[in-house]
Amino acid sequence: MMNHPVPALLMAILLCMPSCGVGTRPQAEVDDTGGLLPVQQELRSPVPITSFGGDVALDGDVALVGALGAAFVFRRGASGWAHEQMLVPPVPTDGFYGGAVALSGDVAVVAGRSGGQVPGAAFVFRYDGTTWAHEQTLSPAGLTGQESFASSLDVEGDTIVVGAPLFDPDEIGNAGVAFVFLRTRDGWTQLQVLQASDAHASQLFGSPVALSGRTLVVGAVLDDESGEDAGAAYVFTRDGVAWQETQKLLPVTTGADTAFAADLAISGDVIAIAARWEEAVYAYERDDVFFSLRQRLDGGSGTNAFGTSVAVEGTRIAVGELELVEGYYGGSVFDRVGPGWSQSFRLRAADGGRSDAFGGAVGISAGRVIAGAAGRTHGDGRDGAAFVQNADP
Repeated sequence: MMNHPVPALLMAILLCMPSCGVGTRPQAEVDDTGGLLPVQQELRSPVPITSFGGDVALDGDVALVGALGAAFVFRRGASGWAHEQMLVPPVPTDGFYGGAVALSGDVAVVAGRSGGQVPGAAFVFRYDGTTWAHEQTLSPAGLTGQESFASSLDVEGDTIVVGAPLFDPDEIGNAGVAFVFLRTRDGWTQLQVLQASDAHASQLFGSPVALSGRTLVVGAVLDDESGEDAGAAYVFTRDGVAWQETQKLLPVTTGADTAFAADLAISGDVIAIAARWEEAVYAYERDDVFFSLRQRLDGGSGTNAFGTSVAVEGTRIAVGELELVEGYYGGSVFDRVGPGWSQSFRLRAADGGRSDAFGGAVGISAGRVIAGAAGRTHGDGRDGAAFVQNADP
């Protein structure tokens, strides 16, 4: 493999990868004693750390929050959310550990990297009903540490997908790939290495990845088909065991530097794709076999960096806005209303500041939304936060 210099735009995108404002719709939940739980709850690291909330994942009553050098599991109980465990890598890693996280049932996946023992890895942890224990380290042979392996990842059931956007397939510099791992009786096994059928240099295929059932979506944020560095998303479907490319989704707005597919998410028959520099999110829906564009979403007036992050559950779409200007919201939640989507409410830390980076990462599950605020400071060395709030009426 050959290594190539990383363009400034690419570095900005990769670095960006890795209480909410209460609207009129969300209502407080009732605990087991009949008391009201907060509509919104702030999760914080139990130990001194930075960039807590840089990435987040949510699955039912469990939340996984990444930080600079660690990852933390929280569980929702009768009295709200409480810290359960800090996930520690089995070998020393550099500060990238925790920069990307994913969660599905009893499986948690945390990205990590070290120039020595681990040039790039996805660390898999499994919950046995009592504790989360390290199960396996996924690190393909031949990595040098320059491929950005695990800068994006996702897990569902017995499948883990790991992006490596700076990998050089067939010596095509920074074209990128996505590794697919399958859980078997012998553990997690590398099943397939995916690349774009029309791969080109500096395409960054694998910059985001998202998995749902038999469908996988992989972003290539610097794809050139619709304009220089305009971006694209590739849809793969599983036929038996193997994954096959079935569709390429292109930005509606043609031209350079839209950062289409800087982030994306899928749930069932719905895909949401962020066009970061356009400050828009595009909602697609599957018609039998292929996905068709249904609607362009934006945050309306008073938004900033809409589309920094995106998550989908069913037909509900959560969008992060990366709050950078005081007074702006940090995200929006859209629900399907008739043939399209309508903004249900907006997300914002109730006491947030201009540098909180609220909305830099979002997740959604079981009627709740989680948003990271990695830039939030507390004055006690435990910097960053994640906010969970109810999204149902």
